[in-house]
This record gives sequence, C-alpha cells and structure tokens, in this order.
Amino acid sequence: MTKINQRYLFILERAIGLRTDKKSITVPELAKELNTAGFRTAEAGKLYTGGVGTYHLLSLMYDWCESELGHKAAQAVAYAFTQPNGKYAWE
Repeated sequence: MTKINQRYLFILERAIGLRTDKKSITVPELAKELNTAGFRTAEAGKLYTGGVGTYHLLSLMYDWCESELGHKAAQAVAYAFTQPNGKYAWE
C-alpha cells in the first residue's frame, strides 16, 4: 500500500469512527493525529499544521472517497472534520 493510500485509510477510519460516535474533530486536531501517526505532507515532507494543506488533503480525500468508495464514505469525511470555529471544514 502506498503512503498516500495509508494516509487516506487513516483519515477514512478516523472519519467513520467519529461519525459512528456522532462526533467531529477540528482540522488542527486531525493534523496533530496525522503527525503522531508518522504522516508528513506529500510535497515537502513536513509536519501538518492544520492549515491550508490539511484542508486541501481533506478535499482530495473527499473526492477520492466519492469516486472510489461512494457517497457514504465521502459524507463521513465531509462531516467528521471541522474548522476551529465549529463550521465544517468544507464551509
């Protein structure tokens, strides 16, 4: 499994778990979890900060889920992660 697929699987499992529990976490919290799990940004190999790059990763993740796994998986990603102000990451 490629590193990008491992990253996607990590995010998807986290999203499904959060949605199952009717919870969400902020994008900066997700960034910390990605860093703790050993993931780094795809282009620069740096730590995630919860900024624009992490939001972009979630956008790519949503599109990948929609095309490869279906709408239900994409919806889990869409509603599991929020901005620090409480709005969904995609808003």
